[in-house]
Amino acid sequence: MLLERLATGDLQALAELVARYSASLYALAFAIVPDPAEAQEIVDNAFSEVRWEARQFHPTQYPVGRRRAGR
Repeated sequence: MLLERLATGDLQALAELVARYSASLYALAFAIVPDPAEAQEIVDNAFSEVRWEARQFHPTQYPVGRRRAGR
């Protein structure tokens, strides 16, 4: 699971997360704030926040989500 890997400091997990979701997140940000530079800043800040908050992720707190995800 990407969040588990990211919580351990795995930067490859962050790269996978960015590759997977950056285009969608940028499209959403740009739809709300139609300025390319500001939309990109929102995306960058979001991934920075995810990286920071992932340190506090504990997979045992989310067993239902893991079962639903088939993991």
